[in-house]
Amino acid sequence: MTHFFFQAEDGIRDFCLSRGLGDVYKRQVIYSGDADGAVPAIGSMRWLRNLRVQNDLRVKKPWQSWLKPGKQENEPQIAGFFEEYDRDVSFVTIRGASHMVPQTHPQEALQLLSYFLNQRNLNNSPCTLR
Repeated sequence: MTHFFFQAEDGIRDFCLSRGLGDVYKRQVIYSGDADGAVPAIGSMRWLRNLRVQNDLRVKKPWQSWLKPGKQENEPQIAGFFEEYDRDVSFVTIRGASHMVPQTHPQEALQLLSYFLNQRNLNNSPCTLR
């Protein structure tokens, strides 16, 4: 099975020209930094809302926070927010991240990639990068 993991900019500039979600039977994670001035998360959310209507995607897990390890072992911090849809499509934001998420927020990027590759629940995929 092929998986898709892409930053929201990979198709949101113009919804009409977008390639959309492609084969919606493959696992897909769309992510966006919530402080991205080039491709704002709100624009990604609007694009995804239109694709959800077009592809009849229903919400499986409503908008909720995902966590990262905090400085103290028992004090996790909010890493961002996510929503999951049927057909294995997810939208994830990374809190405080700008356009280059892996460069500016490596811990969160690693945790998100681990979630995707291991097909785990985002809240249950601890990151060991310190």
